[in-house]
Amino acid sequence: TVNLTFDTAVFEAGEFLGTAGLPSLTDLSGTLGSGATIGSNVSFPSGMMINTIGKQDAILVDEASTSTTPVSSSFFQMSITSRAANSKFSINLTTAKVSDGGNAAPGSIWLGRTLGSGTLTDLTHGRGLNDRYKIDRDGGGTQSQTWTFWDEPAQAAGTTITYTLRFARISGSSTFYLLSAYGMGAMTIQEIAA
Repeated sequence: TVNLTFDTAVFEAGEFLGTAGLPSLTDLSGTLGSGATIGSNVSFPSGMMINTIGKQDAILVDEASTSTTPVSSSFFQMSITSRAANSKFSINLTTAKVSDGGNAAPGSIWLGRTLGSGTLTDLTHGRGLNDRYKIDRDGGGTQSQTWTFWDEPAQAAGTTITYTLRFARISGSSTFYLLSAYGMGAMTIQEIAA
C-alpha cells in the first residue's frame, strides 16, 4: 500500500487516483520514505545530481607500464547503475603517489568506459598519448595527482557503466608507475540529470 500525503489528508493510492476533484500527482510535494523507490519513467531537473558512488582505500600493489601498450588500472575501476537516460557523469580520481621511474619514463592517463556487457572503449577522441593527461617530471620522484573526467554516454536508465582509468608509458626506458603501493587512493562517480 502506498500512502500519499497532501496537506493534512492521507489517501490510499487507489482512492487518490480514482476520485474526482482531488489534486493531480503533479500538485504533490513532500518526502519519500526510506522504503520508497523511483520508477524508470521519472524525470529529473536538468543539472540535478541524482546518483553518487565512491571509494577511498589504501593502494597495496604497484600499477605500472613499461611500454606504450595501454594498461587498465585495477584500483581505479568502478561501476555505477544509471538512474536516468542520457545522464552526464563526472568522474574524479585522486592518488597519493604517482612516479615516473626516473626522468626517462613520462606517462599518460585517460578514461575507459564499458556500457553494460559491452566492450571497453577508450574515451580519448582519437588523440595520441601526448594529448592526454600527461605525467612528466625531471628527476622522477613521487607526488599526488588528481584527475577529473566528464562523460555523456547516451545510455538508457538502469544501464551499468564501468569506468576504468587507463595508462601507458609514453616513451623512455624506465617504468612509469601510475600507482605506487602504500599510498591512498579515492574515486568518485557522480550522475547528473541531462
